[in-house]
Amino acid sequence: MAKDGLTKPELNLILMCDNSYSMAGTRIGQLNHAIPEMKQRLSEFAEDNGVDLKVRIMLFSDNPIWVVGDETSGMDVQNIVWQDADVVDMTYTEKALHEVNKALSKKYLGAHALHPVVILITDGECNGDYNDYLK
Repeated sequence: MAKDGLTKPELNLILMCDNSYSMAGTRIGQLNHAIPEMKQRLSEFAEDNGVDLKVRIMLFSDNPIWVVGDETSGMDVQNIVWQDADVVDMTYTEKALHEVNKALSKKYLGAHALHPVVILITDGECNGDYNDYLK
């Protein structure tokens, strides 16, 4: 709730983070360093712009896994606790996209929601078949 009693607009941010084997070494290290750094900047952004920032973070390789928030709701940016991601399996971006699409349903975005923002963090090509994106 805003200081003046009005409801703050809700901004939903979804980070799709590749944690497949190709991210091993420096790349996963950079991701694990960036998320806590980004948390501080996002908190400042939310405060400066008077928005209620809800964050969801998904790790994806063979299967997508919500590690912050879930399909139905995000977490207040101040409450995010990041646990370093490890690399596993291959890169199946299409599965992650299908999962994120579910979270973009109007029923999960809040009554006063701004347009959601989705950021894909990956190092390259996926292992799936083009036809998988059409499902």
